Amino acid sequence: MRCASCGREDPPARCSRCLSAWFCGPECQRAAWREHRPLCKLSDSKAGQAEGERSFLWGEASDTLLHAVPWKVSEKPLERVEALTRSQQHLDALGVALTARLARFGDEEASDAALRQAAEALWKRCQWEPHPKEKHDYSLLHAIPEGCAEVIHQDPPPTSSLPPQTGPVPPRYEPQLCGSSCPVVDAKGGFGPEVRRQLAAYFNPKAPRPCIIKNFPIFQQAVEKWDVAYLAQHMGDQLYHTFASSQEERRFAYAFDCRNEGGYEPARIAEACKMTFKDFVAKQKAQDGMAYYLQTPVLRYEDNVITSAKFDEALEADLHTMDRTLVNQLAAIGKFGPLSRNQLFVSFRDFLTAVHYDQQHNLYLQLRGTKRFLLFDVACAPALYPYPVHHSLDRKARVDLEHLDATWPKAQALAGRGVEANLEPGDLLFLPMSWFHHVHSLAEENVSLNFWFYDSGFLFEPSKVEWPLTQISLLELSRHVEYFVAEQLGPAAVGAFVGWWLNGQMGPGDPVLGERWRLVRNYLLRQLLRLPRTAARFVVAALDPRRWQGLARQSASPQASLGLTDEHKVSELLNDLKELSLGVFHSRMPAWAYRSLGRAIQTMQRHKLRFFLECAEEVLCLLRDHTNWGSGVATAPELFAVSEARKAPAALLRTLHELCDLAEARYVRVTVVDNGLFANWLQVLDAAYFAEVPVDVDWVRTQQQREFNYGRVGEDVFHGLFERIPLSDATQPRFDVTHRFNFLLVNVFRGHFLRGPQAPRRRLAYAAAAKSLRPRAEVLAQRDRLLARRKEAEPLIGVHKRVDNPGTARMQLEQRMLSTQAYLQAARKLVEEYSDGRPLVLLASDDEAAVETFRQAFQDRLIFAGDVKRCQGGVNEQKLPLEVHGQQTALALSDARDCLVDALLLSSCDAMVHADSNVTIAAGIMNPYMPAFHVRDLAPSAPEAGEWQGYKPCRLPF
Repeated sequence: MRCASCGREDPPARCSRCLSAWFCGPECQRAAWREHRPLCKLSDSKAGQAEGERSFLWGEASDTLLHAVPWKVSEKPLERVEALTRSQQHLDALGVALTARLARFGDEEASDAALRQAAEALWKRCQWEPHPKEKHDYSLLHAIPEGCAEVIHQDPPPTSSLPPQTGPVPPRYEPQLCGSSCPVVDAKGGFGPEVRRQLAAYFNPKAPRPCIIKNFPIFQQAVEKWDVAYLAQHMGDQLYHTFASSQEERRFAYAFDCRNEGGYEPARIAEACKMTFKDFVAKQKAQDGMAYYLQTPVLRYEDNVITSAKFDEALEADLHTMDRTLVNQLAAIGKFGPLSRNQLFVSFRDFLTAVHYDQQHNLYLQLRGTKRFLLFDVACAPALYPYPVHHSLDRKARVDLEHLDATWPKAQALAGRGVEANLEPGDLLFLPMSWFHHVHSLAEENVSLNFWFYDSGFLFEPSKVEWPLTQISLLELSRHVEYFVAEQLGPAAVGAFVGWWLNGQMGPGDPVLGERWRLVRNYLLRQLLRLPRTAARFVVAALDPRRWQGLARQSASPQASLGLTDEHKVSELLNDLKELSLGVFHSRMPAWAYRSLGRAIQTMQRHKLRFFLECAEEVLCLLRDHTNWGSGVATAPELFAVSEARKAPAALLRTLHELCDLAEARYVRVTVVDNGLFANWLQVLDAAYFAEVPVDVDWVRTQQQREFNYGRVGEDVFHGLFERIPLSDATQPRFDVTHRFNFLLVNVFRGHFLRGPQAPRRRLAYAAAAKSLRPRAEVLAQRDRLLARRKEAEPLIGVHKRVDNPGTARMQLEQRMLSTQAYLQAARKLVEEYSDGRPLVLLASDDEAAVETFRQAFQDRLIFAGDVKRCQGGVNEQKLPLEVHGQQTALALSDARDCLVDALLLSSCDAMVHADSNVTIAAGIMNPYMPAFHVRDLAPSAPEAGEWQGYKPCRLPF
């Protein structure tokens, strides 16, 4: 082999473009360029044909392919924008305009200016930005400044370089991939000014490049002593991280199942396991059909504390000889972040770690044996097709460098771009973060120790990064785009979104989802337009849709929690729920609302989810109609403060998240709350409806309760009233219910539960769950004694009247009680409708005066419990409400039984008069077909009861 210029034998360098001509160095290459150029171009078209059908691209064709952006751009973007705008498809029009600007369709300045003008007008009309809390501090995407300067390019490899070394173990990659050898710096046993000067070019913080440092005594003790036998003797019986691969393949790679948020089928190049070092050596020698590679942390550095693996004293003594001063001096040149850990690698002949990249700077010290690295700079990322960031093989290339095929067309552009680094004992390789590396162990035994450093922030952190961005930062930015799409649409939807955005693949047909995808796309385009076009095109090229092709899902059916699709029928679920669709679940909703909806669709039975949403819709309508929103037009009494009403959407989403936890629970326990008896009953009923297992009720009285004061401390109140509920044997996952989920069962909204066109459906839904709450025989017997005087088929009108005091008044929607005369007037209306003039009326009340008024009105035709506790209402000397239930006065279990009997009596009636009360809600659920009439509807002009000045209105349950 001779130099193509001067004819010297065995020239040390070759042309990195065609790899077919050799030179003494750059001077000879320049001198011979005129004659070599036609041959080099010829090689562009014929390179790789010796390898059968496989072909590679070189030079300009290679660059064009590598930087190609996989998007569809309209040939006449301005005309397309105008047509879409006329048809009111403003989001699509904006997308076309932004894409055309980013792709720079044509170079006419006038065309670009017109597109800019159109895009700005459309952005003002339909702009969307993620919620401020979703603009995370870690994300470079949201931090891109306006008018960012040109990207910092990394210096390309030399045009000619040393030939790659060859040895007894042939390379495990296509030979055309290697174009140069890694530069070498000889430290000559020290760290003098000349060495520092040479290393500064490679440890450039903004554009680092790999190099091999020889004769650098960073850990000489390990270089001299740490072979496999020595380590087996001193590493003890601790279990170490090891990977097992087939003896035939001998391929290894990390797989992180915890990162598989995209729901992909588990993908492992090697199986992770743990074993002692001696077992590791024994298994490798056993030749059991498997090959074993030990890769385990030796030292960890956290918060200025160094944690060591459990070695013996000899190995500990070796570690103390590590020259951390030299390590820190090297790190200082490159402005590395803190040292993360030292990792030990022990491998054997012909082991291969598949090509991947790391997000930390790496100083890789070879202790025993030899290793061959094939390195690719960050610009090659589009051609290596790394797995998605939400895959367990994140940061691993999908391209197999041993067997390139047409599946990955850009891989043709990798020819000559690989940098080969051959490490011998004592060599230290600087491997910059985000450089891809393909690592081949060559000797019979190979031992290495690395130093991993965190980024100091110059490359990854928006608060510290320096603009314009480096190639490393741009690759990280492309990852942040994936994170952003995953947050907004779900991690399983990222691939489909990228294919729709860049490749024109089918998007969602659901109106809500389709519009959300367009909003996300337009925001991404808008942000990327702030970058220089070359930088933006690299980010988009790194998002090639082929990265997701062929990746199997764990489940054939889509998981809604990982990303909503048309199959989840979102618009159908939200049909006719206008307030929810406008205020909570819409295309512009925050990401956490989108995720909550997806999880609910996946976790809850659809009819239960729809039921909850319908009840939430009722609450939002009440807030809409009874809140002063500043419009100046009042359509109903203004009952709620704006500051309280605005909390409703977030409260609904939190509750929906809790309902998902409840649906997933295998053991559900309902604890008593310090409230009335039927507030607790409704809490049990609510849990029983939404849970997928029978609920365990804990109503054991404690000393902490003030309002739930039935029975003695330690007494089981629930099972003193109801039969036991058969429970499942499972105890995990567990969910403790401490409140009601349906806001129509809470505070001021509860009066609406029995009102409106949807009330019958609500009552029927809960009635099925109420069947599990069976009263004890003695409770039913007490009810039957009171109903004994009722003749068969005799109409019975029920009335429930609470005592009037500030506590009961503030629980009404109107914050006022009606007088007893209003209840009497309402009862007489129903008597006329349901009887022949000889009415039978049942009164359930804790109001002494109301009982006397009804006794005078209906005399012997009135049914009521005569031996229960009642009071006059009002307030006491301490200005506290006077009532029987919900006070500090001790009540017996019999008082709770009286309350339950009242609800059972009311549920036995043919019709019922009620106000806003938990007792009447319970009665309406116990008998879902019984007509229930609110007293205000039957007596709209009846007088109000007393006003309670100085008492605050009931707060909303948000």
